[in-house]
Amino acid sequence: MADPRRLFARRRRSRRFRIVRRILVAAAMLAIVGGAVWLVYFSTALAAGSVRVEGVDRLPQQQIVDAADLPMGEPMVRLDLGAAESRIEQIPAVKSAEISRDWPTTLVISVTERTPVALVVDANGVRAVDSEGVLFKLRGRKPHLPTLVMDDRAEASALSEAVHVVMAMPRRLSDQVAEVRAKTMDSITLQLHDGDTVVWGSADDSAAKAEALALILQRKASVYDVSVPDLPTTSS
Repeated sequence: MADPRRLFARRRRSRRFRIVRRILVAAAMLAIVGGAVWLVYFSTALAAGSVRVEGVDRLPQQQIVDAADLPMGEPMVRLDLGAAESRIEQIPAVKSAEISRDWPTTLVISVTERTPVALVVDANGVRAVDSEGVLFKLRGRKPHLPTLVMDDRAEASALSEAVHVVMAMPRRLSDQVAEVRAKTMDSITLQLHDGDTVVWGSADDSAAKAEALALILQRKASVYDVSVPDLPTTSS
């Protein structure tokens, strides 16, 4: 028969061993987690080392990098990418920006540029405008687009209305338009490349006005009035 004292001592040693093993496993796990946290949040092994810009065509890549102002050498996970995106989107020609991490050390800036739908001539010179009415400067060769000529006293709403007019015109019609003049939001006229004038009125019913204009352009005239699209008129 086994000695009860030996059995008790053996059980106590076994229980101590299990406790020690649990402590060692927990300590190892803490060391692993602590090491991972240090590696990701504090070491330079996963620090930002380069920036790649994608999606830009007209804007210089360096302008995007400068606007982002991302600190190199800082751990990637600690960078405030949202704030950097907001800084890039303050560039008028940028519609949106998104920054992602390409591990281990690269930051990728994906940019969507604004698409110009017309050129705007006003007291500030020549700029582009997109479908949302946002003005921005264009670099390099100016695209072949209708020109919006804004009256110096025109309100901002007149620009928005003129943009709506341009957006409503099919390509075959917009290609014939040299200038869109907006004195007020209700007084918009088109100057065609051949010198003829189109009285458009406001941007209301622009799709119907574009259809009416396409029909009456077949007539020989110098002035085409589609301000009332159901009753378009022409005059010499």
